[in-house]
Amino acid sequence: MSNEVLDAIAALTAKVERLSAPPATVVTVDELWPEFKLSASTLLASWRDYEQRYRDHVRPAFGHVDAVAVSPSDVDGYRSRRLEAGAALATVNREIALLRRLVNFGVRRGRVARSQLHGPGMTRELIAPEDNARTTIIEERAGACLTLDDFLRAAGPALAAYITLVHHTGLRRGEAAGLRRDRIQNGLAWIPSKETKGKKSGRHVPLSSESVRALERLPETVFVFESRRNHGRPLHKDTWTHRFGRLVRRLGLDGPDGPPWLHDLRRSFVTLTRRDGEPEKLIMGITGHKTRAVFDRYDIVDTRDVIDFRERRDQIRAELAKPRKGPQRAACKTCAAVAQAVGRKIP
Repeated sequence: MSNEVLDAIAALTAKVERLSAPPATVVTVDELWPEFKLSASTLLASWRDYEQRYRDHVRPAFGHVDAVAVSPSDVDGYRSRRLEAGAALATVNREIALLRRLVNFGVRRGRVARSQLHGPGMTRELIAPEDNARTTIIEERAGACLTLDDFLRAAGPALAAYITLVHHTGLRRGEAAGLRRDRIQNGLAWIPSKETKGKKSGRHVPLSSESVRALERLPETVFVFESRRNHGRPLHKDTWTHRFGRLVRRLGLDGPDGPPWLHDLRRSFVTLTRRDGEPEKLIMGITGHKTRAVFDRYDIVDTRDVIDFRERRDQIRAELAKPRKGPQRAACKTCAAVAQAVGRKIP
C-alpha cells in the first residue's frame, strides 16, 4: 500500500475521531476570573485597577463569551466602541491587555484549548500605539508655567503635604499614600519592596527640609496620610488623584499638555533634579526606575535645556578664545651652570 493511501487513511481516521469525540466544554471568560484572581498577587498596587477594569468593562463585554472564541476582530470592535464612548486610548489598551492575560492564563492552566490572542506580533496588533508623552513640569521658580505655590496656596494641610512630598521626592502615588511614620528616620523614608511597583527591591528616599516640615504639621498617626473613616488605614492613592483633580479644576490651571496631572509631580522631580546636575543613576535609584527607557519618559528635554546648552557652549568658546601666556619653563641647576659657562642666559 502506497504512502499516499496510508496518509489519506490516517487523515480520515483523525477526522472521524474528532467528529465522534464529545463536544469540548465551553469555558467563558468569566469562569476564568476566580482562578486567575486566586493565582494573582492581590497585594500588588495594580490589583485594585485590575478588578475595576474587569468589573466595569471587560466582564460586561466578554464575560459570557467562550474564551476560545475571543478573536482579534472582537478586540478591535471593543476598542472602537470604548473610544467612541470617550475612553482614553491608554485606558482601553490596559483593558485589552487584561483580557489577553486572562485568556492566556486559561490556556496555561489547561482550561482553554487555545487562544487567538496569542502569537508572534499579536501584541503590536492588539495594543494600539499611544502618544502619551507629556512635558508639563511644575517648578518652584517664579515665572514658570506652573509653580508649586499655585497648588499649595489653595490646598488644605493634608493635600499640601502630599503634593510637597511627591514633588520633592518623586515617589509614586501609592508609595506616598502608604508611607508610615516609623519608616522615616534621619531625613530618609524607607519604601519596602512589597509596597513598591514590581516588588523588585526596597529603597531609601531622601526627604527635603520642606517635605519634613510639611509632614510635621500633620497629626501623629501610624500612617502619614491616615484615613479618618478607617483608622489605622492609609487613604488610597486614587483619593489623592481625585483631590488633586478637583484642586486643578477649581484653580483653572493649565499646562502645555492641558490640565496638570498628579503624576506630573513625579516627572517634575526627575527633570528638575537632572537639571541640577545630579547623576541620572542616582536619580533612578531614588525614584525606583528600573529601566532607562522608562526613566527617559520622565526626563523631559525642552527649549529651556536647549538654551542652557547653547549658553554653556558659548561660555566655553569664550574662555577658549581668551589669549593665554605660554607655559614658563623652569631652568634646572645643570642648565644654568652650562649657560653661565658659555656666557648666555637661560630662556
